[in-house]
Amino acid sequence: MPRGRKRKSRGQQLSQGQRIYDYVLIGLMLIASTGPVFLFGGAVGWVGAPFMFLGFLAATLFFFRAFISPNYRKWYRTPGSLLWLLVLAYILLHYLFKPTVPYLNRIELLHASSYFIALIVWAELAYTNRRWKWLLCTLILLVTLTAWYAMIQHAHGSSMVLWQERPEQYTFRASSTYICPNHFAHLLVMIITLCTALVFNPAVGVSGRFVAGYGILVLLPPLYLSLSRSGWLGAASGVSIVLLLLAFKKSKVFFAFSLLAIPAVLGSIFGVLWFQMEAFRDRIEAAIRGDVRMDIWPDTITMIKSNLWWGSGPGSYAYIISEFREHYLNVDLYVRYAHNEFLHIVAEYGLIGSALFFIITGYMLLRVFIIFIQADSRRDANLAAAVLGVVGGSMVHAVFDFNFHIMANVHVLVFIVAVIMSAFFHTGVFKAVKQPAYRWVSLVLALVCVLFMWLSIQWYIVSLMERDVARMVRSGALGEAYTERLERKCRIAINMDKGFGPAHRFLGDEYRALAFWNIDFEKGREQLARAEGHYYEALQRNPRDQEALLGIVQIKAERVEMEEAEAGYRELIRLDRTHLHYRIQYGLFLKKQDRLEEALAVFQQAVKMSPENETVRINTRNITRKLQKTR
Repeated sequence: MPRGRKRKSRGQQLSQGQRIYDYVLIGLMLIASTGPVFLFGGAVGWVGAPFMFLGFLAATLFFFRAFISPNYRKWYRTPGSLLWLLVLAYILLHYLFKPTVPYLNRIELLHASSYFIALIVWAELAYTNRRWKWLLCTLILLVTLTAWYAMIQHAHGSSMVLWQERPEQYTFRASSTYICPNHFAHLLVMIITLCTALVFNPAVGVSGRFVAGYGILVLLPPLYLSLSRSGWLGAASGVSIVLLLLAFKKSKVFFAFSLLAIPAVLGSIFGVLWFQMEAFRDRIEAAIRGDVRMDIWPDTITMIKSNLWWGSGPGSYAYIISEFREHYLNVDLYVRYAHNEFLHIVAEYGLIGSALFFIITGYMLLRVFIIFIQADSRRDANLAAAVLGVVGGSMVHAVFDFNFHIMANVHVLVFIVAVIMSAFFHTGVFKAVKQPAYRWVSLVLALVCVLFMWLSIQWYIVSLMERDVARMVRSGALGEAYTERLERKCRIAINMDKGFGPAHRFLGDEYRALAFWNIDFEKGREQLARAEGHYYEALQRNPRDQEALLGIVQIKAERVEMEEAEAGYRELIRLDRTHLHYRIQYGLFLKKQDRLEEALAVFQQAVKMSPENETVRINTRNITRKLQKTR
């Protein structure tokens, strides 16, 4: 088909029942893809899993369409989309043969599968009847609701995010329905970049351009109020990419002018904000002085070198990085992400897995860029520029953040890319794939989606139990009723997911506490044995569970199994050299054995880590005095 000729809309061939069926699917997918935006970004399992379930449910119904009508026997897929199956296969292989933390590997597979399925389903649903126009406008309007919420909360000086209080370090930064302002900023980056492209696209109509313009005006204030430096850079990069590409398509003169004008405008905006906005100036000065990222990145590179080819395993970063912390020495904070998605991916997936990521992404972007270069219509060039701008801005943001680990943001990115790519089907840029056995392929994919629906339910229940048990533990409650309730919840989690280690750790902590307070020696010894058994079960499911190992070590010390206990303390310090509590416990362990010089050496190391810690200072002073008296 010659480029520029319009393909007949397949939606005109659908019956009313088929259209209703499609709109049910679209409704489910909209909830699945945009719902997490309104609930903490779907960043925790008990929030994200229900939306994931809806997405897989919609996909199951989507694949069954092949059995409904011949109209659904062709498959319109975006170039390179099936290549993502290689990434899913890589995660599955890690889970089956080289799992570091098995249940976290499985959750990563669940996330990645939901993104892949969304890419396939959205491209097909948006193609019919050219739905891409109103779908993009719907997304913009939905995100503007979060922007209004952010501005209203900020105007009232509220530190609340829905029903939870925002962490203290984010108190004066707008984050809307997200806990972290940086993740909210990435959402705004994507939509502002998309709006910039659509404003110049006559194909979306007057109403569509109005929605895009409205989106820019509403989203820019909360982007500033988020005080996210990565968000500002991402937005500047994404918008600049779109404007430069559109200028290039218009004329060489206009492109040359834009090369000068865009940096000048950005520089002017920077100057105004620098001299007029104290908060902006403070954030930039803090970046110049350097922040935690400058310390986390070198440690991540060391971690990468330790397992260069295969990586530590999807989802395992938080459990592995502690072993390699040499630069980031803050004893009060855990490191869960590299704050650079490219380093994070290489650390977890190794060179082999990360190469799959980058090659597939590069291939898809190359195809879009070729569309941009070859496009005869202003519409196609504009939409291609939108994809390149949204992805480019997201990548710039990802250099300083872990935005691709936030479920809502990835789903929004997939939504934008898939829906825009579907618009190219009508011009013959992409062709429908004819598969004689498509119905059998659909059946297999539908059954796989049913499996993932079950895994989503499983993850939801387990995550909910983990949240409830953590709350119970923090409450400090005691008594038989409390123990029975805690054990009941942990058993539910264990029965739902045999590989879920934290439930065993919670039970280990509870039985060890009961043994400590029990005046019945025999019963206390029995409870201590049960605690030890649960700790070993937790370690079997996650060999890097340091808290479970600490429980075992302390039980060994209570039983006066000193050699095993000391070996355990040394292993804990090796696994996390900056964990102050492990060093304090080890120092106290040595002190009880009257090994004062060794204990002093441990506490002196702890002093370097946390000079203000009262426990460390008192023990260092007391041991020093005792040694002076004996000399």
